[in-house]
Amino acid sequence: MERERSGFDKVYEILLSEAKVPPQVKEKDDRVVVTVFSTVKNPEIIDLIEKIKTTYQLNQKEIICLGIILQEKSIIATEFSKRIQSKDDKQIKYWLGNLLKYNIIQTKGRTKGLRYFINPDILRGTNFEKTDLSNITEHRLNSLILEDIENYPNSSIEEIHKRIGVEIPIRRIRRIIYKLVNEGKIRTQGGRKFRKYFINQNKG
Repeated sequence: MERERSGFDKVYEILLSEAKVPPQVKEKDDRVVVTVFSTVKNPEIIDLIEKIKTTYQLNQKEIICLGIILQEKSIIATEFSKRIQSKDDKQIKYWLGNLLKYNIIQTKGRTKGLRYFINPDILRGTNFEKTDLSNITEHRLNSLILEDIENYPNSSIEEIHKRIGVEIPIRRIRRIIYKLVNEGKIRTQGGRKFRKYFINQNKG
């Protein structure tokens, strides 16, 4: 067992504090291969993490969580649990610790739809404050998708996703489009791989 602030956790803390991609770990039959990437994902994250961790005296696990969520801007809970290798709710809350206590990290949704994101007040006055659709409400996203398909009929999900905003997870776009199809508000044409979407003009 590695003690706090040592081993892999220390590597993750350093890399995420420097806005770099977390290390890639692969287990082989006789060894473990760890790949460390030098590319900085977003340099602006570095100063923001330093400011937050100094202000709130964050521990190692909280810094790792903050780095993960800042890089993604918004991350679904199932994906976040994979990143920290824990599916236990109590352990996840333990990792988030003061990030939740001081409202640095906020949540939206429930169960499989639960997402973590940075409190907008924390981002005020930074370059991260610019409009970000990753936290868009379901109702507004429904409207945007319908409006986009009306303006650009014969579009694929990938094309719709690109126009609306790539910061929104594509799986969320897919889920809403499938729901709109089931409700009869939009119709489809073509096979699964090349499927296109249209407004259902016959929907009364």
